[in-house]
Amino acid sequence: TMSSKRPPANETKKQMRQRHVKEVKEFKATWKKLPRAAKRSRNQKEEEAEQKERHKTEWNGLLERLGELVIEDKQEEEDTMTIKVSAEDTMTIKVSAEEKAAREKKAQEQAAQRQSERDARLERERKMEQQGPSKRSIERKSILEIIKKDNFKMKNIRPDGNCLYAAISDQLQRYNVEKNVKELRETAADYIVAHKDDFLQFMDDSNDFDGYIEKLRTTNEW
Repeated sequence: TMSSKRPPANETKKQMRQRHVKEVKEFKATWKKLPRAAKRSRNQKEEEAEQKERHKTEWNGLLERLGELVIEDKQEEEDTMTIKVSAEDTMTIKVSAEEKAAREKKAQEQAAQRQSERDARLERERKMEQQGPSKRSIERKSILEIIKKDNFKMKNIRPDGNCLYAAISDQLQRYNVEKNVKELRETAADYIVAHKDDFLQFMDDSNDFDGYIEKLRTTNEW
């Protein structure tokens, strides 16, 4: 079962949130490494619920120590935020109205920036098309001509960093093999680790091998 250490003395709200996020990530990483026999003797959902309840108790205890009002359950929805822990997992934390507004504003600004970049890219492509066929359109036309001969078709895959694994997952379904992006990333990471010497020559910084593997498992990084 999970250990429940006493929270550090004089811990700030920011430090506690960071520690909680780290503990959630560490638990999930530890669970993945457990042998199957150990997993059968434990209940992941129960241990996650136990950790979540402990975090909630620690947070409310910190608010009381700081002399702040503990948020009632009926207000919880208005004063909580779901934050990203990894590519697949999230956790809900309590925040002040000001901090929540600041986070939401930052998210809106980032979304607006991404939209602005997309609009600029589309505008560049539109101008290039006016000047004649672009390299991209020529390439696309050539590919369509080739695959048409074999009765294949082109499918659009969302370019979110998972496109390689999403494309493989899509094709595996043709053979009744169900593998999602997360599972394929784990398979790729395990293979690279098992053949580390074969892949180090293709990396810019061999000292960051473990960091790359972690990103491959938990983020959308190519």
